[in-house]
Amino acid sequence: MRVSVPWWWLVVSIAPLLGCSRTDLLPGSSGNGVTCGPGTYLMGQRCLPLPTGTGGQPGNGQGGAPGKGGATGAGGAHGVGGAKGTGGGPSFDAGPPHDAASDRFDVGPDLPPPRDAGPPAIGASVTFQIDPAHSGGQPMSTLHPPLTRRWSVTVATGQTLSYPLITTAAVYFTSSGGGSSKLYALSTSDGHTLWGPIDLGGNSFGSAADPAYDAGRVFVINGSGLASAFDAATGASAWTRSVGGDIFVGAPVAADGIVLLAPGGSLSALDENTGAVLYSGLYGGSPTSPAYTPTVAVLDYIEGSMTAFDPRTGKTVWHNQGCCSGGGGDTPVIYQGRIYSKDFWGTNTTLDLATGNPLGSFSAQALPAFENGLGFFLTGMTLEGHDLNGTIKWSFAGDGMLGSTPLAAGGVVYIGSRSGNLYAVDETTGHQLWVDNVGAPVATANETNGLAPITGMGASLDLLVVPANNTMIAYSN
Repeated sequence: MRVSVPWWWLVVSIAPLLGCSRTDLLPGSSGNGVTCGPGTYLMGQRCLPLPTGTGGQPGNGQGGAPGKGGATGAGGAHGVGGAKGTGGGPSFDAGPPHDAASDRFDVGPDLPPPRDAGPPAIGASVTFQIDPAHSGGQPMSTLHPPLTRRWSVTVATGQTLSYPLITTAAVYFTSSGGGSSKLYALSTSDGHTLWGPIDLGGNSFGSAADPAYDAGRVFVINGSGLASAFDAATGASAWTRSVGGDIFVGAPVAADGIVLLAPGGSLSALDENTGAVLYSGLYGGSPTSPAYTPTVAVLDYIEGSMTAFDPRTGKTVWHNQGCCSGGGGDTPVIYQGRIYSKDFWGTNTTLDLATGNPLGSFSAQALPAFENGLGFFLTGMTLEGHDLNGTIKWSFAGDGMLGSTPLAAGGVVYIGSRSGNLYAVDETTGHQLWVDNVGAPVATANETNGLAPITGMGASLDLLVVPANNTMIAYSN
């Protein structure tokens, strides 16, 4: 049965996630005329239970995660409240002092260490913006425009496609629409179906699902908060685990035996092999995808609020409390010891990865991409090439309708247009090398929309893959 939802219900439901006046995710919190009791927190107009450490769900008959190792639920949010005053400047309640030295996510008991995942996939595209740091760069790529369209695959009308994952053998992506989502695996050589599509479930409000790849497995989180692992070669289910929550946005990151998920204001670190919870925690906001390095990972919230933590243990490295709390932060980018934080509200900041100290600001309408010591920023509808000091080296306007998240591969920057044009630009000069029309707008990633997956391009050593509406297109030399 299809249920029609009035437009005002969507506004009421989404507004708390995007606003700056949230006291939700705090135990016993209240707001919006609702007061929550002990053991619960406020999400929009609903009181939801805090994690209780009961372990994973038994799965769906496909090999659920072991039941030990759930979060203990003792971790509170960092920095409470934070209303962005309507009549004057921002106002907030900074909450209790943040003790970064002692802070830690809730850790499940008696868990084995993550499996040895082996070396990273060299030249693969394994999450949103290529790598776990979301750098958007693939410097080892051998792609040299002009490119040739190798294949294209179109799914059902009305479906929205995620960014692709690309390995030597396969291209993986999700599609969402009509209250459910699916996972696809296509051959890199000709686009034929290797397995799937697999129905990932979801719900009528949050049907988005976003994927990640590591060590022979594809990891997905859907719109109901169910994380799943699949064998990349066969599509066989390895485990499923509910991480709880409400509306889910954000690309998962998988590396070094750990899957990091940051949906709806919470973080969960799962063992890649079993799905067991390694650590978890609640935050005051709606972070999207963590940016990951082997020693420091970063969660970005809103208006300067950010936490860096050790991805192996969950221990906080540093925390910056911004002016407000609430939803709206975008995925951070880590490149050469710097964090590039693009905020939903437009305050884009560069920070030192080791200390969290601000280094400067930048202008961009999409996440920047980095390669070979250069950064590529979509400013308005113009692509700019910068050095790491922020000096503009060149600009490229294309057809005046540039709008996608840029990607760099092998000395070339790729960017799409709202007209459907896909451009290849020399990353050192800004000169156009090639253009093709994909037949539909190449969209900017929307990380605050729980109704659709995050979209974006992907590049491997020898393949560029571009989603355009409900069609996935692969290019090669």
